[in-house]
Amino acid sequence: LAREYYQKALSNTKNVDNISELKQSLIYIHVELEEYDKAIILSDEVLESNPDNADIYFNVGVIYQRLGNTFYENMVGKYKSLTSSDKMTNEGIKNIYEDCKETLKMVNLAKDYFMDASMLEIDDNNVGQTESAINDMKRLRKNIKDVYLLSIEKIANDNNVILD
Repeated sequence: LAREYYQKALSNTKNVDNISELKQSLIYIHVELEEYDKAIILSDEVLESNPDNADIYFNVGVIYQRLGNTFYENMVGKYKSLTSSDKMTNEGIKNIYEDCKETLKMVNLAKDYFMDASMLEIDDNNVGQTESAINDMKRLRKNIKDVYLLSIEKIANDNNVILD
């Protein structure tokens, strides 16, 4: 219901400031509904007209962080299943490798958006939260690369599976 209200208001508004505010409200609704693709598209639109908005960069970082964490949990579950299996298939090894790379992509995007927000932040109250988010993504990125990717590459090599 709220989404429809904001979409209707957006289609009836000509004022640029109001459009930006309405889009930002719609972004929050899409995030709450886990419609991340729509939230990212709207965020990009808002950033086009307001490229110095640290809050939008931070919020997009949060979206990618959520996606990265979800992908990570799924990837770890698949990794555990693969490594505990008596028979590893070439397809299974390739799939977990691709999942790992996609997870890493989401984590890198989150980190990049958080870093953009950090560069634009003027209010010191938000800096700590942004720096913490950057560090969380750096740790997760390191874990994915140093633990999972290396392990999957070794498994692939041991099983004569060509990745990429």
